[in-house]
Amino acid sequence: MCDTLNPLCIIVVKRGADGEKLIFKYPFDSPGFESEEEDIKPGNPYSCRISEDILNLRVNAEPTNIKNGQMSGFTDEILANMFAVSKSLCGSKFELKVNDVRFVGHPVSLEPSKDEDGHWTSNITMFQIVFALKAIANYSVVQSYHELSQRIGLAIRHEEKRMGYLSQQTKFLISAMDEVINLPEDQQEHPFSLSMDRSSLAKDIKTIYHSLCSQGEVRLYLNKWIEISFCLPQKVYQLNQQHSFVEPETIFECLEELRPYHTLLYLVDKNDLLDSLSTDASPAMRRLVRQSSPLKSFRTLSVDTDLSLTQVFQLTGHLLYWGKATAIYPICESNVYVLADTLHTPVSTLLQAKFSERFNGESLLEHLAAFSLPMGAQVPPPMSLHQTKMTEIIAWLLRHGLIFQLHTYCTLGLTADMAWNFRQEAEKDDNPEPDFQLNLNLDPLKFQSNNSLTGSVVETSLAGSDAGSYISFTGSMTSDTRAVASELRSKLEDISELEAESSGKREKREKTSGEREKEKVESALEAEKLKEKRREELLREFTPEEKSVILAVPASNNLDDLARFISLCRYFRGFHHLEEIMYLENLRRSTLLNIVDRFADLLIKTEHEDPVVCKFFRRTKEHQV
Repeated sequence: MCDTLNPLCIIVVKRGADGEKLIFKYPFDSPGFESEEEDIKPGNPYSCRISEDILNLRVNAEPTNIKNGQMSGFTDEILANMFAVSKSLCGSKFELKVNDVRFVGHPVSLEPSKDEDGHWTSNITMFQIVFALKAIANYSVVQSYHELSQRIGLAIRHEEKRMGYLSQQTKFLISAMDEVINLPEDQQEHPFSLSMDRSSLAKDIKTIYHSLCSQGEVRLYLNKWIEISFCLPQKVYQLNQQHSFVEPETIFECLEELRPYHTLLYLVDKNDLLDSLSTDASPAMRRLVRQSSPLKSFRTLSVDTDLSLTQVFQLTGHLLYWGKATAIYPICESNVYVLADTLHTPVSTLLQAKFSERFNGESLLEHLAAFSLPMGAQVPPPMSLHQTKMTEIIAWLLRHGLIFQLHTYCTLGLTADMAWNFRQEAEKDDNPEPDFQLNLNLDPLKFQSNNSLTGSVVETSLAGSDAGSYISFTGSMTSDTRAVASELRSKLEDISELEAESSGKREKREKTSGEREKEKVESALEAEKLKEKRREELLREFTPEEKSVILAVPASNNLDDLARFISLCRYFRGFHHLEEIMYLENLRRSTLLNIVDRFADLLIKTEHEDPVVCKFFRRTKEHQV
């Protein structure tokens, strides 16, 4: 797959008053069309080759224009005729496929210019930078090379208008070719070899070719003035992960799905990244690189760098496209990791040596074996002092795509064929427990009310009978004793009045107590009605069968838990992991886990990687077959 990412050749063609001409190409040591004819041998050793035997050439010609990884079979004249297009085709994409070679470029038109004396300073009407690729190259790769051709062409046109750069370089290149042709045969060398010593444009083309093949990115100043920055993300990510293939569309999709709870994991050293930034790079970019950490989310980085989340995401897009970082969920103790399915065995010795050098002789294979089964990032208490080292090891393994994080996804299942244990629930329905009204135990209340009322009637009758006996007894008393009796009678009347008053108050008190208990019962009944009404409102979007399944869970008796569970049901479709739900609903992990555990009978838990993160570690189609 890597061979299809590298260009076969870079060709520079121009058209002017003197016609079309190929002024430079690199690499230039490919065999020409004439040498290919010499390699074609006739079937009969005694036959004679006719110079115009086109039919014989077609039969014996090879069906490929690639030899030893380089383009062959095209003379400079043929290439010049193919790529020196008319003015009507300039300013748009140029693409041509010949056998197993695909040419892509962006023709640029120029207007001939005159000096102050009226002499023509430039007669170039168009030029084009063409990249020769393998015909089987991915469409996104072809698009990327077209973009690079367009950037180089626009930079050359700017310099041509500013100071006649292309005209000057064309003179150097043509003069170098003429000089080589005039040399004796034993001293001749390839014309383009001398051109690289004379022309800065030829040197830049050579630099672009080798940068693309080795690094997948281009950074140079054309004519020491116009900066050209280009990245081939397919190549950059494949250098980091040999069996991964990341297209630009994948990066754009990832940027759209990134959330503030994600973070950056740098694939290169941060100091090297800072040194590689352009002199006019944004200060915000440098600030973000210095402050970022695999432990900090984008939200935290936004606060630490004093940047808005929009700015953080924009800078992140640059880092992801240039292959300097990848997106992960911040490393924390609750994370669970496992070996990546893209891990190839046996692990290369070079990777083992890098790990051993980085962590003072630690064995990479031992740490990979620990992640054969899902393992958390938290270190047990006896070894908690090594938590920082464990975090660094996990970051290193994630950076090289050896492990990935498992996230928990929940799917709500309310159909009858799910594997739930409903037997005990059915038994409870057959033998329902007493309602809450019975649990209030109203019998003691009724008994106490009757007792109080009966007691007050008995006391009143006794008090009345005692008073009558005292009054009838005083009729037979003497005057002396009558005075004493009247005193006793008055005292007795006072006592009876006090007793009657106290008994009335007691009766009133007892009636008030009974009314309070009755009000409690009525309020409890009203609260239960409101509770049922609210429960119906919460479950209005569910079918009767689904309602019965949900209400069969004991945790549904708590309206607060039920309301929280119903509000989270829209996330229980297998597309949102717990960390995303925590962010969207602003919940703590303990609160969410409590709800999930209470309604565990209704949820199916699955664990797999976050598709947003794993987009950067996909296998190529060749390795998937």
